[in-house]
Amino acid sequence: MQDRPHQSDGPLLSRAWCLQEDLLSARKLYYTKDRSYWHCDHLAESEDGLADPSFGREVTDVFFNYSTGSQLAWDTSQAWYVNLIGRYYSGRLVTAAEGRLIAVAGLARQVATVIKSRYLADLWRTSIQVGLLWQGCGNMKHKTYCAPSWSWASHDGEVFWHGFAGLGGPGPIISGCGYLQARIDLLSSDVYGGVRLGTLTLCSRIVAVVLEHVGGGRLRASCEGVRGWAFLDEKMCLSDTSFVAIPILDDMSLLVTKNPGHGFYRRVGIWQIPKKTWYTSDLTP
Repeated sequence: MQDRPHQSDGPLLSRAWCLQEDLLSARKLYYTKDRSYWHCDHLAESEDGLADPSFGREVTDVFFNYSTGSQLAWDTSQAWYVNLIGRYYSGRLVTAAEGRLIAVAGLARQVATVIKSRYLADLWRTSIQVGLLWQGCGNMKHKTYCAPSWSWASHDGEVFWHGFAGLGGPGPIISGCGYLQARIDLLSSDVYGGVRLGTLTLCSRIVAVVLEHVGGGRLRASCEGVRGWAFLDEKMCLSDTSFVAIPILDDMSLLVTKNPGHGFYRRVGIWQIPKKTWYTSDLTP
């Protein structure tokens, strides 16, 4: 019995620009290494008649839900981060780093009509705190600037998100971390396109943490008896770097470090800690 073919048999799904072309087109004709496919809202078929009827629909249905109001915006932003960017897009390849954001601009423009929120270098204002809690697979940063350090797009490789699983919907962030403002210098007039520079201002308590290698490639971060696992965005010399944590959820913090000669911080990773730690520790804001 012959296996049913699938589009992923070919290289099409490895390219970043192909995703929004796939999702935004009403009718699609795919050419793969073995056969051609046709896909529209009513039909998924291949030239040899063996195409799986569900072919192509798992991506198309990423944003399909029955929520309303603020819950709809929350569910859509969660689908944007966890499913679309994390599962389908971030691992794809771009020829130039600046294409990382531009290649998903068309989808962002459409999703904005549902979320109705300011777009900040591929994060959404209404869910910015949880949107910051991405983790990269590996320690890779783009060699050329394509996004601010706090945006997932600065990472050269696949990312995934923490935090959404424990939150049922929109509401106050547990640690009290608040958004104040953001500045985005764009490459063009398109607010959903590439950026030259981006800064983000938050209102939150911060604490100094110490990182150490504990074997097996793992990093442990600790602060006044509070311990957890650290995941860095890039390879760094721990002994020469001062790390600071910004608590966002009760078990998740951003790790940042101050840029030499500048009065601002850059994101360098995340810190996972036992739940409720920040409630039971006497930490100075």
